[in-house]
Amino acid sequence: MFLKTTMALSAIFMAQSFTLSSAFADASCPSLAGKYAKCQSDDPEDKGSRDVVITEKTENNITTYSLESTDNETDERSTLLFIADGISRSENVGGEPDDLLVTTVNCAQDSIKVSNKIVIQNQEVASLESTGFKQGNKFIYNSQGSVLGEEVKQSMVCE
Repeated sequence: MFLKTTMALSAIFMAQSFTLSSAFADASCPSLAGKYAKCQSDDPEDKGSRDVVITEKTENNITTYSLESTDNETDERSTLLFIADGISRSENVGGEPDDLLVTTVNCAQDSIKVSNKIVIQNQEVASLESTGFKQGNKFIYNSQGSVLGEEVKQSMVCE
């Protein structure tokens, strides 16, 4: 569900569009590629994901990550694309032109840093800061911030 929540935030609150600035050499972006049988969140309501595949491609010093997974609750397969270039991107997430998701992604040391803000009717309703990194054979994705005024702090581990 963490991955599902993250995807839902992508569609409604948070995009998983990782972006790395050409100001960062591709050596600054970590290698996150891998296959993981399952991902589980520390949120007990989150059913997690399975068959997770992370691929990456660097072209013109811009690294693009792709994350494919199957949601354990819905059995839906989805793909999230993360273009790492440090540029803030806006995406309409609702029926109104002012309903926006603003995402910025950078690489820092051995991790990616993702900043997401959701603005609905010119009001910020969500703000999440996330960090993704590999630790041995695991991929770890930690998020914290607020959604609708409530503090959010979650960790997802894929292995």
